[in-house]
Amino acid sequence: MLARQTASAILLVLFASLPCWGSEEVRYFEKDGVTYRETRRVVQRPVYETKTQQSTQTVYREQNITEVRDTVQQRWTKVTEYRWEAFWADRWNPFSQPYLAYRQVPYTRWESSTETVKVPVVSRRVVPEQRVVNVPVTTQRMVEEEVISRVAVGGPTMTMVPVASAAPARTTVPWTEPARTAQMVPIHRPTGSIGGVARHDNDPPRQGTNTAWRSSNSVQR
Repeated sequence: MLARQTASAILLVLFASLPCWGSEEVRYFEKDGVTYRETRRVVQRPVYETKTQQSTQTVYREQNITEVRDTVQQRWTKVTEYRWEAFWADRWNPFSQPYLAYRQVPYTRWESSTETVKVPVVSRRVVPEQRVVNVPVTTQRMVEEEVISRVAVGGPTMTMVPVASAAPARTTVPWTEPARTAQMVPIHRPTGSIGGVARHDNDPPRQGTNTAWRSSNSVQR
């Protein structure tokens, strides 16, 4: 039971993996003495097309933003004030009487103060932005394509004779009839011996009959 289910599953996978073949049309024709078998079939072939489509995407870019912020600063200010002070004039003059006079004397001090000032501050932010971009999109579709194949199934005619024939008669049988061709044998034609020693009835004599060419001192054995 398990083996039967396994075999069924394997056959199902094999049939599913086969390409889509259409109906086949077979015809035979002869050209230049050769018989051809022409097969026409329609197959499904995948075609891939790439098109460009516009799409809106959100991209992020860096942006420098300058802001003015209030900042409290402390400053030190130099303050000078004048005060009246009394002093003795002509104190060291022996020819005059010293007297009391007044004069302004400067006094300097540092005073701290706080104030709010505007300070520019540069900050970096990531800002979203909408852009229209062209995106390639690949689609697949199946198209029908006609495939034509030609195979030579028969060549020029050859001379054969039937096996059951008593007298060798030449019969011309084309190659396109394998059933009749199987019953034929090639014609046997006698050929002479090749190589070896053979006897000929008309062999030339060992010694010539004309003595005109013999020498005077020849001895017949």
